[in-house]
Amino acid sequence: MNQDLADMEIICINDGSTDSSLAILRQYQKQSDKFVIIDQSNQGVAYSRNLGICNAAGKYVAFLDPDDFLPDNDIMSALYQAAEKNDVLIAGGEFSDIDRRGNINIQYMGTLQGYTFEKEGIVYYADYQFDYGYHRFIYNREFLIRHHLVFPQLARFQDPPFMVQAFTMAEKFYAIKKVTYCYRINYHLVDWNKRKVADLLEGLHMNIRWAAQYQFADLMNLTIERMADEYREVIMFHFVRDIDIRDNVYKIVKDELVEENRKIKDFSDAIPDYMIQQFEHILYSKTYKVGSVITYLPKKLKKIFGEKL
Repeated sequence: MNQDLADMEIICINDGSTDSSLAILRQYQKQSDKFVIIDQSNQGVAYSRNLGICNAAGKYVAFLDPDDFLPDNDIMSALYQAAEKNDVLIAGGEFSDIDRRGNINIQYMGTLQGYTFEKEGIVYYADYQFDYGYHRFIYNREFLIRHHLVFPQLARFQDPPFMVQAFTMAEKFYAIKKVTYCYRINYHLVDWNKRKVADLLEGLHMNIRWAAQYQFADLMNLTIERMADEYREVIMFHFVRDIDIRDNVYKIVKDELVEENRKIKDFSDAIPDYMIQQFEHILYSKTYKVGSVITYLPKKLKKIFGEKL
């Protein structure tokens, strides 16, 4: 509400909340005619964001998760002016995050280096090839609809495929040297159940296939690094316990499109065989088998004796 861009609508998707969110939204709606409320049963973030795109009336759309915030009052106006003056379909700024103590971070290295820009100006996605922080940009709405650019229906990792595909189709974007989004860290802890891990793998696979199709070597390596390092523990936890998750991992490794691109020098080391070997080593190790028996027996005994009691 504090954004200084006058001609703006705020579409709020109440995605089946079980608290007082809807009542709070209606109070805000009384204060400003900018508010548009859509109330629905729980459909998930991907469905809700896509619904927001379809119902938006503006030339550009931006996205904001309910636990995050815009760090300044001129974010939307700065992005709008950047897009209009430079005739681009996408314009965005830099990323920041805040922890539970209120400490704000704006420094990123390694696989998160793409959160910041060296300078302001036009950036071609072929030179950028990053996948995180889609919500620090605004997108031409007609462009999204014309190219059928939507968030895939995944419980996790639905953002990167949307961002990667949108930026590829747009070819370029305008970057401003200004933090345009603040992400709240660990506001809700993720319950990494089987479905979320399966969706995570599907999202990673989508970006890997996209990188192979467009020969984005940096994006390929970045996505594989996320799979092998950033999400290694959660994938490994389910890999050794669930055959479906193992099949999902093997599906990525044995993908024909990826295999075809491994013949290209830049892609030769894209799929980390060591990761699969590492998973399988744990899966078939005596330590894991003994550990599985140790954790299985108490549950089995509890079930048997519990029924008798």
